[in-house]
Amino acid sequence: MVGILHILMLGGLVFLPPKDNPDLALTCALPANAKAEPVEMPHATAFLKSSDAGQQLEDRFDVFDLWRADAIRGRWRDQDGSRFAICRIPRKLPGDSGGTRTRRDFAERYSKATLGPKELDALDMAVELLVPGDVTLTERFAPRRAQRQNLVALWQYGTTNENAAVFAFRPRIERRLPADWYLVTLVSDDPEAWDKLDRWLDDVQGAADAGKGEEPKKGTPKKKVKAADEEVALLAESYRRNVVNYDDWHFASASNLVVVDNMTETDRRPFIAAMTNILPRMQAAYRVALPSPLIDDTHIAAVRIFASREEYLAYVGVEMKWSAALWNPQHRELVLFYPPGGSETLLRTVWHEALHQHLDYACSMIQTPPWFNEGHAELFERTHFDMDGRIAFDLDPDAVAAIKENTSALAEYLPTLFDMDYSDFYAGTGEDRQLKYQLAWSLAYFLQVGAPKVRFQPFKNLRTDMMREVVRTGRRDDASRIVMTELVRKDLIYEWRAFWRKL
Repeated sequence: MVGILHILMLGGLVFLPPKDNPDLALTCALPANAKAEPVEMPHATAFLKSSDAGQQLEDRFDVFDLWRADAIRGRWRDQDGSRFAICRIPRKLPGDSGGTRTRRDFAERYSKATLGPKELDALDMAVELLVPGDVTLTERFAPRRAQRQNLVALWQYGTTNENAAVFAFRPRIERRLPADWYLVTLVSDDPEAWDKLDRWLDDVQGAADAGKGEEPKKGTPKKKVKAADEEVALLAESYRRNVVNYDDWHFASASNLVVVDNMTETDRRPFIAAMTNILPRMQAAYRVALPSPLIDDTHIAAVRIFASREEYLAYVGVEMKWSAALWNPQHRELVLFYPPGGSETLLRTVWHEALHQHLDYACSMIQTPPWFNEGHAELFERTHFDMDGRIAFDLDPDAVAAIKENTSALAEYLPTLFDMDYSDFYAGTGEDRQLKYQLAWSLAYFLQVGAPKVRFQPFKNLRTDMMREVVRTGRRDDASRIVMTELVRKDLIYEWRAFWRKL
């Protein structure tokens, strides 16, 4: 009964009793009846690093995005539209916002750029950039009851939105080092919301680790970690932190894979087990079939899975309403939703999108021609591992029937397919796109299964040559012109037609 009495009603949002939240370093109440709204991952830019060993992809992320993702620790929205958010602001806004850095470089450079107790101008700048986009700040002032036993500092920000409440505070902690600044925002039309938020602030308690960590003792050797391994660890930690404060979201990792999801426990257990077991094996198969010209193409797969299509579209944007899943190269993550068909359908989708991810990483984030890219994604979507653990490539019955019915006419269409850009490939009716996907799959299937049996193997290096030239030239059109010469096209179409006629 005591727990029920301590539940706070906040403008439609229900708050459970205060609890310890290690990521926040606070004991505070979090929403119980609202949907979590995770922050999108930082925007990434690809850079090629050259050395005597060869070329290597280096991902650098927008500095402001990294800072913002680190600060925003929780956002919720209830069915009535009330929004609650909490931020932990350990660092000042970077002076080089707008630039790009690796996660490792960002962590090192800004680890000591702490936001001090008296740096109110820097606090104002941070708050202005962290409040919701529809909230415009006016002035900072000491609110009613600014002095509280559990807080060493409390500021309120005026806004032009009468339904918005914005407070910055520092909790009182036992350690002598100063605590971090925190920001809490509420946008609600509940007339009692302000008083209820006032009680929320009364219940906040700072945890011991809310202060800055102590410096290591002099002479303590620093453990050496490879830069690439540190980047992977930092990405995994960022992904975990993205959902750790939400009761309905989960985090899992295995090998070169991190996953966050808000599926039901019944759905997620078998699916996550299957994916974490199979995807690393699929990634190894990608590297064998489509080896990268770079010296390292083993990159972590970051996967975000939503329980519903509505949540998926809210995250990826309504302009992607035609999609069921996507590989988002700008944010370096696979984004999907759990479909009505269940885990088998979703797993096939993961193999498809993860192939796009592999090709982008393998080619330094420069896309290969659409027939090459989509064809191999379709190829690996239709695969399984046999009893001996070897990957087997399955036929697409519908595509086989369509090709065998009109092989000669489709062979004449292939040169047009080779020259298509992505807008052309995705254009047309549903039937038009389906045919393009089927032809792209048939080409990838032939290169994987049929081409090795052609006398003298004239297409043995076609795929590796294509990927090498994409990286070397930086343009898929130039790469295609170099690799897909008139003679290669003629021979490929001839052998493709013979293969499908005999099958």
